[in-house]
Amino acid sequence: NKILQQLKKRNWRRMMTAQVVDIDCKSGTFVIASAGHCYPYIVGKNGSSAVALQINGMPLGSASNKPHAEISGEIDQDETLVFYTDGIIEAVDAKGEMFGYQRFEGLLQTAWSENLEDYWKNIMAGYNAWAVSQDDDLTFLMVRRSGGRR
Repeated sequence: NKILQQLKKRNWRRMMTAQVVDIDCKSGTFVIASAGHCYPYIVGKNGSSAVALQINGMPLGSASNKPHAEISGEIDQDETLVFYTDGIIEAVDAKGEMFGYQRFEGLLQTAWSENLEDYWKNIMAGYNAWAVSQDDDLTFLMVRRSGGRR
């Protein structure tokens, strides 16, 4: 929050979103604070669900005298945290229809793969089948909890 406040004082005029994420790999607990970025998703094992983690309240950098919003939770065994930029959400097809969050949630479920690289490739294949062109950046970060049980 202090860094973003310093940028504002320097008259930083660029549009920027960000998230700060702290994950405890052993326990699976996490804390996420957002600076106006898209809500991350937790995708259940085998794509059984895709739930947006809504971070409501003051975003990072918006006010120095008020606490910023954050969310905490736990990622269970074989669940995947998905972070992304809005380029996939705002993609349009040949009719000009936006991909949107509902389709994205469905894609997160149907594209699921045990292998994270294949999962990403499946998501990109779904995006490429929809979008007529890439007009915005596409960035994904996926974190899956695996290994020994709690």
